[in-house]
Amino acid sequence: MVKERFTIEGIDIPIDKGISTVLTFSIKDIQEPDKVKSSFSKTIKLPGSKAINDKLNFVFEVNSDSTFNPNLKLDAVYYQNDIAVFSGFIQLKDIHKKDYNQVEYSVVLFGETANIFRELGNKFLNDAGMLWNELDHDYTRVIQENSWDTSYILNGVVTPFQYGTGYTYPMINFGNDTDINVYNVNEMFPAVYAKEYIDRMFNDSGYTYTSTFFNASLFRHLIIPFNGKEFSPLQSTLLDRTIEANTPLFVSSGLDNYTLDSSLFAPLDYQTNTIRLSNEIVDADNQYNPATGTITVGANGIYRLSFDVTLQIDTTPEAGTAGVGDVIGGSYYPLFINKFGLKVNGTDVNTSTAHAYATNLTPATTYSTANPTTYPDTNFRDSDGLTEE
Repeated sequence: MVKERFTIEGIDIPIDKGISTVLTFSIKDIQEPDKVKSSFSKTIKLPGSKAINDKLNFVFEVNSDSTFNPNLKLDAVYYQNDIAVFSGFIQLKDIHKKDYNQVEYSVVLFGETANIFRELGNKFLNDAGMLWNELDHDYTRVIQENSWDTSYILNGVVTPFQYGTGYTYPMINFGNDTDINVYNVNEMFPAVYAKEYIDRMFNDSGYTYTSTFFNASLFRHLIIPFNGKEFSPLQSTLLDRTIEANTPLFVSSGLDNYTLDSSLFAPLDYQTNTIRLSNEIVDADNQYNPATGTITVGANGIYRLSFDVTLQIDTTPEAGTAGVGDVIGGSYYPLFINKFGLKVNGTDVNTSTAHAYATNLTPATTYSTANPTTYPDTNFRDSDGLTEE
């Protein structure tokens, strides 16, 4: 008597009837030794049990309405007298609901030579085996332009352009600009050729293919555009590039205060000073020099710099009937223009201006702006709305 046993993922599955009669085994054709057809089975009905319910419902993502994902596969082995005579995988074809909440599963067995569907079914396009890092490149105008018809970067090496391989930067308006004749570098995103996806999928699964369609000119021109909103660096990369510092000091005095003697200057003359942050809190890549207040960027990329500063100003109008400052509404007031700027290699690339002033001051009496300050408040505000006389 033949003893039959059927396992799915190493778990014994009860079977009502023998399944040896529904198996079709394949052998190599001696006339075409490179062509190997897979062994397979006709539909096999497996009665529901706790073991098979748990396994199939989880893997095939079975829903309450008996719908499921047919693209997934499970390893299966059929034994006769404890000898494995069929090794392959099963594919779920249908689920039949019976009386008393019982179910019956219709499955089909496929031999090992037809497991490309199993190999691809559980994979994702961002799996490590897809090796997308081979296409890493700098985000520059030259590389974007070269991707159109000259070259692309593969494993850090300039590689001749060829349709269907690598990436390209198509002129797609992502809604960043209403002028369709202007495409800035940071408004263009790479698109990978569809054939590049196909080739990497097969390579990751250990297969090759021969296809007139995949190698046709039409398919080689097909691209899959970028579907995100922006590039997001790895968190580890962001942490390495992060800089944080505090404890501002005036460069001229080396202290957190600076005295401006207004008697040395005529009204509306300006004197400038520079603030540097003297204490590093975070700087993994040692990019900031607290002695000079200079950041030396360690890696190319797009950086976001923020600078929060709170200034408290003490002012003492000179004694006499005329105070130093501008005249607004018949009152004298000292006006401090605080201009903050960002320099790259010594050139201003961004500036911001804020104003601090006080009105109705008493001569020879020191007045201090609010501390802590809030913006806008009675001392700190934009100059909009000020009327000069």
